[in-house]
Amino acid sequence: MNTIGKILVILNFLFAVIVGLFLVMDFSLRNNWKEAYLDLKNQEKGVVGVSKANETAASKLAADYANAQAKIQELNQQLKDEADKAKAMQDGLIAEKDAAKDEAKNAGIALLEAVKAKQRLTDEIAHLNTVIKDREGAIVKLEADVKLYRNNAVAHEQNFRTAKLRNENLVEQLREITLKLAKLEAGIGGGGGDVAGAMRDPNSPNPPPFAVNGKIEKVDGTDLVVLTLGTDHGLKKGNTLDVYRRFPEAKYLGMVRVIDANHHYSVARVVPTGNAAFRPKLLEGDLVTSKLSKN
Repeated sequence: MNTIGKILVILNFLFAVIVGLFLVMDFSLRNNWKEAYLDLKNQEKGVVGVSKANETAASKLAADYANAQAKIQELNQQLKDEADKAKAMQDGLIAEKDAAKDEAKNAGIALLEAVKAKQRLTDEIAHLNTVIKDREGAIVKLEADVKLYRNNAVAHEQNFRTAKLRNENLVEQLREITLKLAKLEAGIGGGGGDVAGAMRDPNSPNPPPFAVNGKIEKVDGTDLVVLTLGTDHGLKKGNTLDVYRRFPEAKYLGMVRVIDANHHYSVARVVPTGNAAFRPKLLEGDLVTSKLSKN
């Protein structure tokens, strides 16, 4: 039952009560009906006033009810909107929960894979440590072998140097013998001659104090040559060198005297001899040495 129904019931109840009062009063005051009638008239007016007041109140209540209904509808709409929002939020939370479950599941899978990878890496590290240990042992053995090989190499190198030096000495001896043979075949004696006479003779040999060997780099005219020897080889102005040729046959060619010595080269003049008409012509590439003049 709504509010208007309740109001009408109350009004009917009041009206019945009033009518009952009227009856009671009519019954009790039947002898004085006029006064009672007038009184009832007055009461009727009061009841009418009350009824009008009740109608006014009922209208107000109806308006309030309508407002309340509108408010209720508004609140219901708000409640529905809030319910929709709550449902949407709930759906979002459910989706987030499902996503969180999926992430947790994926994280668990990833963790399991990480544990497996860690175990695999641990096994690989253990294997690598074993390999490293084996290789360290192999390296120690190789170092020992390298040391042995190095000692053998040093010994072989020393033997090689000794053999090379012996070979160089043999080649030098062969060259000296070849030059001596060429000089002898040219009719030049092997002795050094009288020292005093050599000092008086401007054409006497004056070799450097130590052995030098080189070649003629250039021939200028008939008596000037450029040598590949210079002051950096210990050669100086006034020194004499013997000239020879090995190919196509061993041959002694004569003697040259240094007239200008530079750092890397020097200029020499051919020393004249008694057999100048039979002296061979000097060529580029002919060899010069101080060995023969010292013997």
